[in-house]
Amino acid sequence: MRCLAARVNYKTLIIICALFTLVTVLLWNKCSSDKAIQFPRHLSGGFRVDGLEKRTAASESNHYANHMAKQQQEEAFPQEQQKAPPIVGGFNSNGGSKVLGLKYEEIDCLINDEHTIKGRREGNEVFLPFTWVEKYFDVYGKVVQYDGYDRFEFSHSYSKVYAQRAPYHPDGVFMSFEGYNVEVRDRVKCISGVEGWYLFAVLGFF
Repeated sequence: MRCLAARVNYKTLIIICALFTLVTVLLWNKCSSDKAIQFPRHLSGGFRVDGLEKRTAASESNHYANHMAKQQQEEAFPQEQQKAPPIVGGFNSNGGSKVLGLKYEEIDCLINDEHTIKGRREGNEVFLPFTWVEKYFDVYGKVVQYDGYDRFEFSHSYSKVYAQRAPYHPDGVFMSFEGYNVEVRDRVKCISGVEGWYLFAVLGFF
């Protein structure tokens, strides 16, 4: 010990100890700061994972709720969905109202070698305008709404049969006898005859 104490100066020993302590303190602070920086990263990552899990759970619950509401609506109104008329072709997937699959093309229709009208052709089918058909064949038609949907109703003048509630008497009023109330009909079969003779029908226009 005396030899070591004689060779080593106390001041040098104190300086060495101070440097060693300083290095130890610096290393300790550095390690502590690294751990403190890494901890919030993991913590924030945990928060993100929890947030994603919560969002996923919320979206699944919303999807389930929407599915149940749609199913209840379908169960509540099954007849209205069945009454929807079929649609030729399909609708555009971009949300537009343009109907796809309808391949109509305009075609000239020669009527009795006299005049020409414009029609539409779809494959082997040819469609004529109803305004022309109505006047040419003396038929009737109109667009009506049925359960919220448009429908075209076509009829002939003799499509409706009015059953008589009592036998016809020739001495009755012609304009209002049973089954042939011509006041409310556009086109009827007028019946005329003499008592004791056969009746004959004449197609009349009013």
